[in-house]
Amino acid sequence: MSLRNAVALFRQLWITPQRQAAVLGEYRGLAVSHPHLLADIALRGGVSVPAHVPGDPYTSAWNDGRRSLAQEILSLAHADPDELMRLVERKPHPDRTGDRR
Repeated sequence: MSLRNAVALFRQLWITPQRQAAVLGEYRGLAVSHPHLLADIALRGGVSVPAHVPGDPYTSAWNDGRRSLAQEILSLAHADPDELMRLVERKPHPDRTGDRR
């Protein structure tokens, strides 16, 4: 989803400026108060790994959707994915094939 579309959707969902400000404030507060939660969202969304699975367009699309939502959440929170990944002691990411649940 483009930034323009994301902003339009946000304004459709939260129609008053007061509610928009409240939601944005809570997202931005996550980066300060819950950075590990945001790091987990980034991990689950596969933000730091390729979404494409060669020869499997359906799983690639599924992975891309997860990744897009995670990136949108991180963007709303003004969180830096690289900074969040530094919080995580990671094992190699599991194979993305068959990641759908």
